[in-house]
Amino acid sequence: MHMDMRKQRGRRESLRLWNQEFWGLFYMATPLALAQAGLAFMGLVDMLVVSQVSDLDQAAVGLGNALFFTFAVFGMATMMAVDPLVSQAIGAKEPSTARTHFWQGLSVSLVGGLLLCLPLLACIYSLERFNIEPELAKLSRNYVLARLWSLPAMLLFSNCRAYFQGLGLPRRILQATLVSNLFNVVAVLALVHGFGPIPPMGATGAGLATGLCTWIGLWAILRHGLQKKPSPSQKQVPPVPPVQPVPPPPRRRPSWASAKGILKLGIPIGLQAAAECTVFTLVGMLAGTMSQTAAAAHQVAMTWMSFSFCFALGLGNAASVRIGWAIGRNDLGALRRTGAVAMASALTLMAPWAAFFSLFPHWPAGLTAHSTETMALAMPLFVIGGLFQLMDGLSAVSSGLLRGTGDTRSAFYVTTLGYYAIATPLGAYLAFSKNMGVHGLWWGLAAGVMLMGPALALRFFWRTSKPLARI
Repeated sequence: MHMDMRKQRGRRESLRLWNQEFWGLFYMATPLALAQAGLAFMGLVDMLVVSQVSDLDQAAVGLGNALFFTFAVFGMATMMAVDPLVSQAIGAKEPSTARTHFWQGLSVSLVGGLLLCLPLLACIYSLERFNIEPELAKLSRNYVLARLWSLPAMLLFSNCRAYFQGLGLPRRILQATLVSNLFNVVAVLALVHGFGPIPPMGATGAGLATGLCTWIGLWAILRHGLQKKPSPSQKQVPPVPPVQPVPPPPRRRPSWASAKGILKLGIPIGLQAAAECTVFTLVGMLAGTMSQTAAAAHQVAMTWMSFSFCFALGLGNAASVRIGWAIGRNDLGALRRTGAVAMASALTLMAPWAAFFSLFPHWPAGLTAHSTETMALAMPLFVIGGLFQLMDGLSAVSSGLLRGTGDTRSAFYVTTLGYYAIATPLGAYLAFSKNMGVHGLWWGLAAGVMLMGPALALRFFWRTSKPLARI
């Protein structure tokens, strides 16, 4: 009887821990997913507003946005190295160390944002060499130039976001994102179509508006980031490790040793993100060599896929933080529970998007396409995209889990293999040799993504089969 009672108590305790993990992840992931979606929503608003102008302006915003994010994503993702550094320090009850990572991250992100402007400028002035139509190349270049000045702000915002994630304060990130989105809606409408003394600026106006609102979002989040003693909220994200301020005070002056530590951990994250972004930019450029309609159709579908993917990214960010907390307090059981719950949640979260894109492609295509020709070409892309939504979500969450453990190289290797050894050559073969056009490019993407998700999930469970040390 005593044995049965112990078993029952053990089962109840196990159920309590799993339930606690689910709700802890839920409370953390919900605002992060909404904040991540808010960042993508700015691009979606640009597309919706510019689609009322012309196919050329819509294609220019799509190509310009892809080129801009090819470089911006590298810098933003590199700054996500602050995430596991902060979360593991918080798990180990070292808030001063976490604060030091925040201040050092500000220096790295500011310098990195300025440096990334140089290769981006070189890229946009070389578009004609890639057989992009001259009108499309010129308008895409104007869009990027109008938005270029916001690149350092995006990296600074990414550093602040990683810091507040690690503290367990995701609502501050959501609040800043909401502020920037509200301003963006008004600014895009005014600058694209004109308002009062402001002349209609088309695609260029969309870039200028989004750049302005990026700085507004940074201001909104820095109001909290520069407070002296931010502390996690037990109510917002249970369970958060108790944090008490301890000496020594955080180091605010730039330190090469600290910057080197951030870059060593963050560059593989940045390379992974750049590999993902670059392959979609490449597909967009290949679609642009076919026709303006093909380029516009690709961007219509990609805008929606990026929007749905943001929810999985938010979940992956939350899982990364909770993994960091578990490592900081040396809790192997929590590591495995976080991984299992996060992966199951990713599949559940992306299932409705998969059904929506596959069964009702005419709704999103009709909402954002400028012409019936673009809509007709985009609808099959939504069906293809719907097929790989589940594995895309699993890939995003598994990458976040690995990042939380400090393993930032595995996701880079798997992503590079999936996109450049499988997706790109297969897509090019189907598009040009089999005359499948832009649809062939997307079938190649689907094949690569379907293999990456399971590979990253298996890597996480293998890595957490034994206790892990702090970074």
